[in-house]
Amino acid sequence: QQAWVRAQTIGKGIKVNIIRGLTVFNNKVRDQSGDYQNGGYGFVDPLTSVLIWVGVFGILFKMATQSYRKEEDFLMVGSLFLLLFIFSFIVNKAPHYPRLLVILPFAAYFTIAGVKIISDGTERVARKFLFLPSQHMRGVVFGFTVGVIMFLNVSMFWDYAKKGLVEGNTVGGT
Repeated sequence: QQAWVRAQTIGKGIKVNIIRGLTVFNNKVRDQSGDYQNGGYGFVDPLTSVLIWVGVFGILFKMATQSYRKEEDFLMVGSLFLLLFIFSFIVNKAPHYPRLLVILPFAAYFTIAGVKIISDGTERVARKFLFLPSQHMRGVVFGFTVGVIMFLNVSMFWDYAKKGLVEGNTVGGT
């Protein structure tokens, strides 16, 4: 690990790996497997990286403050943190995108939870402070946010595809 991240000591190399693993959704570190060489982007787009944590902490807040007992949320939170800690503390070369594919369903679940939290909050603000009819506000915000996520992901894919068309396929190169 020390040589992989070009650290001065083994301990610093392990520390860098752990930090990269724990911040996989919010950093722009390139894929360490060599499969996805798309510089400037992280594992997910910037909006999704924020929405994941809004969803996680929103669900944790509900669990802590209410008599909230949705078993699937307990399963998803526990599984996300278990996998995140395994990929951070046990597995080397973080972030290793092919290994992280197993975490994508959890990322999608918490992204949707984050979008729902934001759209519900927007509806309450529109109703309470702006005195706007809020019948469709939740749907508009939800649809707009999903549209922005789709645009960002298509943009990321296009940059990756364009690089492949111009420079050739870099998949598998290390």
